Amino acid sequence: MGLNQVTLLQPDDKLDTVFEVFAQAVLHASDKLKDYLGFSDPEQKLHISTKTMSTVLLMNFIKFCKEKGVEECISTCIMSRQQELTMGVDWIWTLSGTTTNVRFQIAVQAIQLTGAHQPTEMDEDPYEKRLERSILDLDPRQTTRLEKLLDFCSSIGGNCLGLCIVYGVPGRPRDIRGVLTKHLGATTEKGASLTEATVLHYLENTESFISTKEMIEKHLYRQRGAVDNQPIYIQFL
Repeated sequence: MGLNQVTLLQPDDKLDTVFEVFAQAVLHASDKLKDYLGFSDPEQKLHISTKTMSTVLLMNFIKFCKEKGVEECISTCIMSRQQELTMGVDWIWTLSGTTTNVRFQIAVQAIQLTGAHQPTEMDEDPYEKRLERSILDLDPRQTTRLEKLLDFCSSIGGNCLGLCIVYGVPGRPRDIRGVLTKHLGATTEKGASLTEATVLHYLENTESFISTKEMIEKHLYRQRGAVDNQPIYIQFL
């Protein structure tokens, strides 16, 4: 699962076609998902969970990649429930270049900041509840899911980006945005927990944004040893 070697592109290297297609696939999948964003049932009986939104996003993403013939260069590894809880990762995208020796991963965690249904005890799966409790009991630090995602990416190395995908933000319920965990960690006070409230605060106080393609370019063309912690978010839709 891990990638140890960090491969960077030089300023005159052309971005591989695979990464262009990846950016297109994310945009396509986000566009297909937008009809579900901001949904509100007047009777409050129908709710779209974060997991359902991720399923719709990934189905359209994988289908697009297959149609473009790049499924061997862009893979999607969906985590089990236990992996989600222990690593803070919902899925991992692995991108392998065809014309350059570039390969890296994007570890993703998805959240909703608006319109998220809060499950009651009747909604919850007893097995999953026991699993979650047992995993939490094994974590003496009581780390949050975002902190686990940050730790996971740090353990993999520089070729793994941690990305939090946000379905809907206050005032713009049909937006899909992304926040890199390295930016969250850099802008959070030392000792403070990384939570969904941290993501909300970050988005509310960040005006600059980039596209998915620009996110990849900033990662692949970065200078060795350089630290890029400028507050930005990724605009998927």
